[in-house]
Amino acid sequence: MWSFAILDKESQIVFLSRDRFGIKPLYYFVNATKFIFGSEIKQLLEYTERKPNINRVYDYIILSRDEHGEETFFSDIFKVPASSNLIYDLKKNSFKLNSYYTIERLVENKTQSLDEACIGFSKILNDSIKLRLRSDVEVGSCLSGGLDSSAIVTFASNIMKSKQNKFQTFHANFIENKNKDESKFVNILSNNLTLKSNIIKVDRHHIKNLCNESIKIQEEPFLSPSVILQLIIMREAKKNNCKVLLDGQGGDEILLGYERYFSKIIFSAKWYQKLPLLMKFSKNSKLSILDIIKYYFYFNYNYLRTYLTFKRTSFIIKSNKFKDWKRESRPFFKNLKSISDFQKQEIIEDQLPHLLRYEDKNSMNYSVEARLPFLDYRIVEYSLSIPSVFKTYNGWSKYILRRSIDKRVPKEISWRKNKLGFEIDEKKLLNSLESDFYAMLPNSGLSKSLFNHKYLKNNYSKLPNRLKWRLYNLLKWEKIFNLKT
Repeated sequence: MWSFAILDKESQIVFLSRDRFGIKPLYYFVNATKFIFGSEIKQLLEYTERKPNINRVYDYIILSRDEHGEETFFSDIFKVPASSNLIYDLKKNSFKLNSYYTIERLVENKTQSLDEACIGFSKILNDSIKLRLRSDVEVGSCLSGGLDSSAIVTFASNIMKSKQNKFQTFHANFIENKNKDESKFVNILSNNLTLKSNIIKVDRHHIKNLCNESIKIQEEPFLSPSVILQLIIMREAKKNNCKVLLDGQGGDEILLGYERYFSKIIFSAKWYQKLPLLMKFSKNSKLSILDIIKYYFYFNYNYLRTYLTFKRTSFIIKSNKFKDWKRESRPFFKNLKSISDFQKQEIIEDQLPHLLRYEDKNSMNYSVEARLPFLDYRIVEYSLSIPSVFKTYNGWSKYILRRSIDKRVPKEISWRKNKLGFEIDEKKLLNSLESDFYAMLPNSGLSKSLFNHKYLKNNYSKLPNRLKWRLYNLLKWEKIFNLKT
């Protein structure tokens, strides 16, 4: 489902609607005399004062959050929330927001067997992919080499095997990060399925040269420079006349694919199950026992997470505005009791929304339509109804999905333990951006009001790479969009 708008001239009503999971964006600006809406922030900027939303800037720098519900990084530009309708009355110059769909009430189906869950999931996924292969133009797929994209490509190539042309895939290989090279998995799958594989070789100079353009395209700061690799893939798809790309966004969120879920599952089990589960997760994932225990303490003891979070950003000026924001940020550190609540929060609030923003901005910049089979509402609802123990069976993440492709692809794909993703050597990239960051720092209104420059410069070398990127991205965003501070 796409976001859309309808004008009813007779009743003087504008009706806006956004899809269930926020796959497509929908922004608006409103004041006493105007109501402006569009699919991009750039369309609305000429009507605004271009002021940064300082509380959301704090979220970004301190909490590593780049999505904020209805708010954006611009103080007077907002988003229609996912699965919501906005009804604007032109006569009264007022509007209402109504939610038409929610996953919060979905519960696990505990009468389901493991085999039933696997068969049911595989059937719906196949149908979801088949539906998204309908097109008058060529359809291909992103292929990271991980489980989600490999599953999509496996199903899609099987559905399209009667077609004359091979199914086309696209992979970005960061050649300076050989320890995280996933192209070998792409080659294994390509040889097994006889795909037309496009592997784009990228180095940090490609990424650096695209930083400005990528920040313009994303319109708001983002958390990792690896987002730029996705932009390169979309550009390559356009060059190869592939107008539609399938992608695997949502797979980790609906099937408990992230490592941070593991400790929650282990320590919510009965006492006699904890140790066996800990051993199985350590054996069948890339995490050690110590890693899993660290995740447990970080995500289950909010005072520890709060302390570590604020210690990393001690360069923030402790103004009254900061103190007000800090009080308001307390819910962020709350401990979610169940794995189901944790999972739903990631789908609705935290993880999925920013991945969807990256996907849409990068793809539409090159007029490529991204389609996401894992976010068919039937898949989401079915996956959330599957008991957590089946999704992480015997310590294997996304066990249901592994079973779905087990007999179709080599074991190196279906039972691999280490997912790397589109990753770059962030340390080398950020070293090359450091002089540019220092040049922007004294001229930035945001940095003058928010950061202790002396403390920041003295401790910059000790900061985590992702925090360095956020600082750089923020100042570059301020400069590119000519913000008033």
